[in-house]
Amino acid sequence: MLAALDARTPEQIAQRIGRRWVGWGFEPAWFDGRIRNPIGAAMALLGPTPYCPDPSCEDGVMVDTGAECRSCLERRANRRAAYNRGEDPRRSAKAAAPRPECVDCGRPLVGDAPADGMCRRCRDAPADAITALKARWAAEDAARAEAKALEAEAARRREQRAAHPPSTDQHSPPPF
Repeated sequence: MLAALDARTPEQIAQRIGRRWVGWGFEPAWFDGRIRNPIGAAMALLGPTPYCPDPSCEDGVMVDTGAECRSCLERRANRRAAYNRGEDPRRSAKAAAPRPECVDCGRPLVGDAPADGMCRRCRDAPADAITALKARWAAEDAARAEAKALEAEAARRREQRAAHPPSTDQHSPPPF
């Protein structure tokens, strides 16, 4: 955010976020639940134009003049030429191999893939759920034991009152 504010005014950043929110498909992805990491989405919305080295380029348009960015025009022309030659311009020859994904949730794994193929969140989630369930059961058992103790105390007091009836009439008028 601070780097973006160093290069642009708050109004320009707000325009960038609004344009990218709709133009880059964040809006439908948000409402469909496809955005898994809101921080990553915020970084993409705030960050500089990812494919252009010119700092005054704002998604293919020069901020100063409003003209199209020459670097972006060249990039598009090169991509178009590569596509016409039958090459896939989105993948370079030395593109990294796809990262392994968690077998449970499908998120990319960081570092080496564990033996079970699960990310830490998916591995820890069942243990956390079991711990929370055990705590809830313990609280319910304690509440049941307390209710049972209160019921026993009430029964004891009822028996005590039945064994020792009051010596004065409870419904008579007061003596004074």
